[in-house]
Amino acid sequence: MSSNLFNEHGLRDKIIDMRQLCGIKEYTLENGPSEGVKVAEFYNGSGLTFSVLKNRGLDIADTFFKGIPLHFRSFGGITAPSESYSRGSEFLRSFYGGLLVTCGVTYTGRPNVDAGEELSLHGRFSNLRATVNRVCGGEWKAGRYELEIEGEVRETALFGPNVSLRRLIRTSLGSPTIELKDIFTNHHNVVTPHAMLYHFTFGYPLVDEGAKLIYRATTVSGLSDNVRNHHAEDMRRIPAPLEIHDGASQDFLYIDVKENEDGLAQVGIVNRKLGLGVKLEYPKAALPRLGNWLHFGHGEYVTAFEPMNGGVEGRSKDRELGWLEEIAPGETKEYTLRFTVLTTPEELDYFESDAPD
Repeated sequence: MSSNLFNEHGLRDKIIDMRQLCGIKEYTLENGPSEGVKVAEFYNGSGLTFSVLKNRGLDIADTFFKGIPLHFRSFGGITAPSESYSRGSEFLRSFYGGLLVTCGVTYTGRPNVDAGEELSLHGRFSNLRATVNRVCGGEWKAGRYELEIEGEVRETALFGPNVSLRRLIRTSLGSPTIELKDIFTNHHNVVTPHAMLYHFTFGYPLVDEGAKLIYRATTVSGLSDNVRNHHAEDMRRIPAPLEIHDGASQDFLYIDVKENEDGLAQVGIVNRKLGLGVKLEYPKAALPRLGNWLHFGHGEYVTAFEPMNGGVEGRSKDRELGWLEEIAPGETKEYTLRFTVLTTPEELDYFESDAPD
């Protein structure tokens, strides 16, 4: 979007209320399984709209660009938070898809038993309620009109763990970009395991036959229960719906992504049919592994990029592999991620050509 179109000085003569162009709508869902879910819906004048769920960990649900959905939506849709989803594989009953579901923050991956503790699928974070400290529906900062939400999610129990994740989500007028900053803190008096997995999930029509997954990889490896052979097939090219992916069948890849000169991993999707793409950027040092979930079943036609510091086979496996990160009392760890919609042929060409086969 042209910077001249949304220039601060020029707008003052033409707009009396900036909510004509951008803002945050706050409301509560009122029916069915989603009853009681509190939403902050961002719109920013670029064509990008997205919904942040206040009492589902400040994760990002429905995300559209000029009316085109970028996210995946499960049949169950958005559900109200419940502790019951933090047992076994019950996480799947509350997995709505959306753009971002955060997994963690003390373990990720399959249900397992680690150090005598029974752990559920992908942790408790997604079903924890955030304390929202600030919602800013617009403020000029250094020539940008910014919209923000900030809050804190605590995972806590007597005797531990006692940890928090402070989250800031920001976008700005005219920019097809979402910026996310997380700060994890161990408030307890002993060392605490820490695992983060950012589950960025994409669906049709962005995900469609012929679209391409973009990443620059040093190595790619698959899980033992994958149904396709990543050595024999082009796993970057999205296929038509696959009968072998119906039911619970799927493929999952660990990708060792090459970082750029700024230390950033850059991954995404290019869909030439739509003339649209998405790009996700994050520091590889903080999230050294990238997962790529591929589940192209009929109706459930979806893929995800999953930057993580651990793995998806459970905390006991992370411990065995030397992947388990532990945070000392009072210590913090920071994560920054940037999601951008690519809209011009030049942007698509550059992003695709910069990711060699």
